[in-house]
Amino acid sequence: MQRCNASRVAYDWVLIAAKCIPEGVTEKDLILVGGKAKLGEYINTRLTIPFDAAVDDNIFNTEERRAKNVYRHPNYTDGQYHDNIAVIELKTPFTDKVPLLKISPGRT
Repeated sequence: MQRCNASRVAYDWVLIAAKCIPEGVTEKDLILVGGKAKLGEYINTRLTIPFDAAVDDNIFNTEERRAKNVYRHPNYTDGQYHDNIAVIELKTPFTDKVPLLKISPGRT
């Protein structure tokens, strides 16, 4: 099981490093967890139940979601640093329990 951080950037989209989605991994292989998780306890529980079974979100103060689509940067090559970006479209959006990434408007 690989663990990576991601950021919710829109209603049903998350931004993640492409290295977290190795070649051959599809949306069916991913579980996304958001919220103020007790990650150690969550992972120990997740490892003991079938992949397609759900974890009770209330126990860990988390929300578990599945991916609808995964888009890696087309120029990314495993093991490289450049173009190391991907976005994941969620089947079901996270609620407001999982905050959106606040992006600075930049300089004008």
